[in-house]
Amino acid sequence: AINLLLSLNIQISLFAYLCIYFVSVKTSETDELQVQTVKCGENVTIKCHPDFIKGKEHVLAWYKQSSGKLPELIVRTSDNNANVRVADTFKQRFRLTAGEEKFELSIIKTVEEDAGTYLCVKTKQSVIEGFLQNMGKV
Repeated sequence: AINLLLSLNIQISLFAYLCIYFVSVKTSETDELQVQTVKCGENVTIKCHPDFIKGKEHVLAWYKQSSGKLPELIVRTSDNNANVRVADTFKQRFRLTAGEEKFELSIIKTVEEDAGTYLCVKTKQSVIEGFLQNMGKV
């Protein structure tokens, strides 16, 4: 299991074991841990808590952190979900469903390489734009 000590409201982990995946979802608001079991080739959907995504003056994003690596941007939205950018690496099998009270990441036909920690992140638009520009990702 990968524990990531960041001040994020939602941490989502996907673990691989003999082509069976365990998706655990934990919000900082509760101590409950939700677990889904996914076999190789199955689809899985992971969700941000509706209370976390409320508001219009922010950017929502999903990141994936593989063991021993820095988090990778999967997808992000801005302008109240009107502007969606999916990283090229994830375009084939990752889908976003976004709405006023919904921010869900679906992984189509899971594979072993999908193992990692999935993070739902909310930040001010100017902050994430500046960070990504400094990292050369925009």
